Amino acid sequence: AGMISLAMLQNMGRTMRQISSVVGGDMDALIGRIEELLDEKKVLQSENQNLLFRSVLSGFGERINQAKVLAGTTVIVERFNNIPRDMLRQIGDRFRQMRPNSVAIFASVEGEQVSLMGMASDDAVKAGVHAGNVVKEVAALIGGSGGGKPTMGQAGSKSAVGLDEALIKAQEMIQKQMKL
Repeated sequence: AGMISLAMLQNMGRTMRQISSVVGGDMDALIGRIEELLDEKKVLQSENQNLLFRSVLSGFGERINQAKVLAGTTVIVERFNNIPRDMLRQIGDRFRQMRPNSVAIFASVEGEQVSLMGMASDDAVKAGVHAGNVVKEVAALIGGSGGGKPTMGQAGSKSAVGLDEALIKAQEMIQKQMKL
């Protein structure tokens, strides 16, 4: 048992020296260096998210200007690629700031996973729009599920097959809800 323990300790020592060499520091400072690297990673991930958000928004102004206006309500239905669900909400919040009387249905495809976000202003809800029902129906068309409130809904699917057609249907659903 003693020889086995000694071999295990020697192996652990070699592993620790290799780790120390890879992360760049001596063995005594190894934990501190790993914590530094993890902190750096968090900062870089945050910067990456900010750059992604700004990149999406830079082209978004033109999309908003091309959005349909139905009975005074700006309606935008957009597909994005590789945008996290929480960022869809941020984009929706920014859109609502830019167009207070609005409806937005956003989809993001990450691999085969689809995230859907629907938002409707109070005025759009008064006109008959229910964002939760729209995303629920869009998700159902592509084999997913979801729902929500009149002002906001979320949904998802494990398949993006048929998404573009489903987003066209979303425009039609909104018009139907507004009785146009």
